[in-house]
Amino acid sequence: MFVGVVESAALCSSQTAGIPAALRDQRPRQDKTCGLCGRRARCTTPVPVWCMVDSARGDERTRAPNLRRLKRASDFQAKQRIRGVNRTPDLGQKKDQTSASANAGNMTKALSAREAVYFAVQQSLARERFLVDGLDEWQRVAQPDSRDVQFAQLLARTVVQRVRTLDWMLDCAFGLRKGHPPHPAQCIDVSGQRLRPKFRLVLRIALAQKVFMRVPNHAIAQEGIKLAKKFAGGASVTRLATVMLREICSDEHSAEFFTKMLPLSDTVESIGVRFSFPDSFVEQLIHQHSLEHALEVLEIFNSRASVMARERHAGSHEPPRDASSVSVKSFLPEFKGDLPMWELSGIDGVRDSAAFYIQNATPAALLAHALNSFVLPSLESKSFVRIVDMCASPGGKTLLLNDLFDRAASMDFELVSNDVSAEKLNRLRENGDKYGLGARVSFSECDGRLLKLTEPVDLVVADVPCSNSGVLHRRAEARWRLEDNNTSDGLLDMQSALLMNAFRLVGSAGGFCVYATCSILQRENQDVVQSCISRWNEEEHAHRQRVELLADRVLLPNRSGWDGGYMACLRIYADES
Repeated sequence: MFVGVVESAALCSSQTAGIPAALRDQRPRQDKTCGLCGRRARCTTPVPVWCMVDSARGDERTRAPNLRRLKRASDFQAKQRIRGVNRTPDLGQKKDQTSASANAGNMTKALSAREAVYFAVQQSLARERFLVDGLDEWQRVAQPDSRDVQFAQLLARTVVQRVRTLDWMLDCAFGLRKGHPPHPAQCIDVSGQRLRPKFRLVLRIALAQKVFMRVPNHAIAQEGIKLAKKFAGGASVTRLATVMLREICSDEHSAEFFTKMLPLSDTVESIGVRFSFPDSFVEQLIHQHSLEHALEVLEIFNSRASVMARERHAGSHEPPRDASSVSVKSFLPEFKGDLPMWELSGIDGVRDSAAFYIQNATPAALLAHALNSFVLPSLESKSFVRIVDMCASPGGKTLLLNDLFDRAASMDFELVSNDVSAEKLNRLRENGDKYGLGARVSFSECDGRLLKLTEPVDLVVADVPCSNSGVLHRRAEARWRLEDNNTSDGLLDMQSALLMNAFRLVGSAGGFCVYATCSILQRENQDVVQSCISRWNEEEHAHRQRVELLADRVLLPNRSGWDGGYMACLRIYADES
């Protein structure tokens, strides 16, 4: 006997007496046919009716759910609410919610790896939560094994990063590109169907496994149908999902079958679809760094990011196991001094060691280059130096400043490590304790734009918040937030305000400022620096201090594992004119 659900059936008011209001559908009144008596009435209480069809006899009969049982359940839930007991169903058990966050209240043990990916991606694309936060909650509560964790992290990151490419392939494969002729390699035509966002997400997850992860077809289809049944909709959606998933997972359709659907021209839109990036970002890359460099950068951003560590004191400890040395001068020929960096195969050997700090070569090399080439030679005549790390968390720059100035035996120093929130400050203190930062390092919680000190400062390091456009392979959602109006003009204003306050913190006798970002976009780097220099020199402070740009450098991501980033070293000096 086949048991299904007739979603459109309803009970009229004569059959629903005593049903608690909490269990009634609050949709607008409409004419419906009662599932028991067949009478049409204006009914506001549609209730599912279980339809039992005997395939042997071909007859069909309906029965209503036990109304007393429903009423008892509602009374029990009401009592629990009065007592303050939270009986919210576990994550994934409610199908109809208005937002992703309502669906994913708790990451529970009931979730499989793909179900955790489904909700984490759903929240990430809705900009309700960062991808890593959703997966971390699932990992903390469900405690899956390491293989499931690695699979979920890779799959979630792939879907979020490649969502534009996945949508293009889905639309071509199933005739969903409105206003365009069918693709020659189209599987089936479902152009008459409307794919709900939840259903499309299930298809994205399946196609990502097929094309980019090479998961076996039977596993993709089986788990995809489970996701569709559980989260994507009713019986009709499940039937359509089964058909489409079987087409995706067909042995006749290899991964190359879908990738050949991608456009191959060098127009901005084609490149954006092929590499899955916003058109505006692609256009800026091509304009600022040439087409060849832009294509290489986009390809790197879709690959796995490398893990590096800085050795705090060269030669003082054994190199990490299975680590390879990183040559700083290979990509920064003008670099002066020594900066031992290692590329790691894993972090187990250095995670708990105070001799190594996990950090990419780009920010460490740019800051060390500015200090060794300009700052330290100019300050070596001073016996005492005051330093401010304006946006310090998690502490990598503070640690590097401490290590470099500690080697300069001719001077003593005081370092203020500042950031904007208590959470960031706690992380700074934890790293300070771990790496043995002494009494010369103090911590401050303040918005860098408002930071004021009683004593003049010789060096301010402002590694300001940015779009993360140089580390998009490390932050899956960052590429889709580049076009957010709230993080464009507002972000540029914040960067400018931080740099202007950094100038103010430097004493009247003069000093240095290092401005840094992990962005490769000119508007956040050179444009901000030049704008602030002009404002400072030409407007408010023309007769007291002047600012001079000593050097700046932008590094693009490369295949050796270096991230993208920018550094500008500026000197503030007394105006004697």
